[in-house]
Amino acid sequence: MNTESLPENGHARVVVMFGSQSGTAEELAKNFGRKLAALGYEAPVVDMAKFREVDLTREKYLLAVSSTWGEGEPPDNAVDFWNHLESAEAPRLENLSFSVLGLGDTDYKIFCGMGKNLDRRFEELGARRFAPRTDCPLEFEEPAQAWWSSVTGALHQLAPVQVPGTVAAAGEKEEEEVPAGYSKKNPFPASLLVQKRLCGPGSPKDTRHLEFSLAGSGLSYEVGDSLGLVPRNDPALVEELLQCVGCSGEESVLTPENRETSLRAALIGSYSITGISRKFLKDFADRAKDFYLKHLLLPEMNKDFQAWCEGREIVDLFLAFPQVKYAAEELVAVLGKLNPRLYSISSSLKKHPDQVHLTVARVEYESRGRRRLGVASTFLADRLPDGDTAGVFVQAAKGFKPPTDPAVPMIMVGPGTGIAPFRAFLEEREAVGATGRNWLFFGNPHRALDYFYEDEFEAYHASGFLTRLDLAWSRDQGEKVYVQHLLARQGRDIWAWLEEGAHFYVCGDASKMAKDVDDALHELIATHGGMSTDDAANYVKQMKKDKRYQRDVY
Repeated sequence: MNTESLPENGHARVVVMFGSQSGTAEELAKNFGRKLAALGYEAPVVDMAKFREVDLTREKYLLAVSSTWGEGEPPDNAVDFWNHLESAEAPRLENLSFSVLGLGDTDYKIFCGMGKNLDRRFEELGARRFAPRTDCPLEFEEPAQAWWSSVTGALHQLAPVQVPGTVAAAGEKEEEEVPAGYSKKNPFPASLLVQKRLCGPGSPKDTRHLEFSLAGSGLSYEVGDSLGLVPRNDPALVEELLQCVGCSGEESVLTPENRETSLRAALIGSYSITGISRKFLKDFADRAKDFYLKHLLLPEMNKDFQAWCEGREIVDLFLAFPQVKYAAEELVAVLGKLNPRLYSISSSLKKHPDQVHLTVARVEYESRGRRRLGVASTFLADRLPDGDTAGVFVQAAKGFKPPTDPAVPMIMVGPGTGIAPFRAFLEEREAVGATGRNWLFFGNPHRALDYFYEDEFEAYHASGFLTRLDLAWSRDQGEKVYVQHLLARQGRDIWAWLEEGAHFYVCGDASKMAKDVDDALHELIATHGGMSTDDAANYVKQMKKDKRYQRDVY
């Protein structure tokens, strides 16, 4: 045994650090910490926001678990840690051995960007990778388990513990914990009670308000949480794909959970049949014997691969190469699992017992001469009539909650469907009699067509419960006006609220809106707080540390 890896108590020490936006990476890291402790290791679990509490130059083993925010950026609690690693003051880490687990969403161009960046940077700083990095999609359980087996197997060789019989053999899979009640692995069949359009006739948008019954489920949620929804693929697209592949749909196949069913049923409810994965394209390119498709899969062609995939679906490949056919079992072997979708909950249980509400934009667009439909949004809007059920589960969000003190002011910025959690926040605060002031910024193209929940918000405002209501209608005048422009106009008053302890919340589009709002926040703090750019940035960092600046962006 390498005794240098042992602290004074004689147990090998493995630090587990997490970067988490929604809480998933944090829960995984804490679970890994518990498992390591059960195996006999000393395993402190450290929030990346508190990275200075750990001296990585003196540590021997590190597990880093991190999600990715937006397009390859670190989650909020990992920003400072990442900036530190990238800075000139970053220490050399020659004594450290590490492994990284990345969490991400394959719908984004930069998949698991933060995990990849950590993996690269640790190596650049001299650390050694003792188990390969794993990049997990939304359905992370299986790849995370495979990574864990790899990690424990390597640790058993590198730093065996001194507690006999506690370390599993390399690669040995532990018994999986079976969650009690309804969960992601056992979704509740929730009945759709109400569905109504939130946009007026003539609006270019189609956003729906949906209400589901949770009666009898035992499920509970807090405002700020998300609802996981298990969608189903469009049967018309399934039939087109079956015709292209050369299958009848009645063939017997296994689902990802190893349940036997027909190919048609599996394609509707179990497998992803839209986005093109590298795994699928590699198999298809080999069958098509197409040089360009194979070339796209080269590591240096990643940007070209992402650009080529944009606006294309699996069926496009079969239409372009009609000679390529698959047997049923061959097809499902190269398809990914149909992942659940997460939606910000737009209701409070205190106001709507046994119900959960969603605010969902129906996605439809034209691309490469074909009509494209969002899988989950059109399932809800077009293929789920009132009374039918959809599988749901609650995804807790630890980093997106209203102030625990009901007297603390709250500023909310939520254009478009980003309004969802703030409807819930306001319902919750009204139900508990919170006295803190509330300020809402909302925006959309046209007031007459796209003012979601107008009656509710106007009534809140008229009563004084919603202290201030600022609305940005981007297409109602010659000059486009967005929520970030309203923030700049109201900068003096926002600064006054912040100085009184107000919490600042943002929900909505991560690619542009959230960045523009963040820039506007920094600028108004610098301007009205009389600060330099660096001091304003430090003020915002402190807000994040104090959980006064929270974001739910996608």
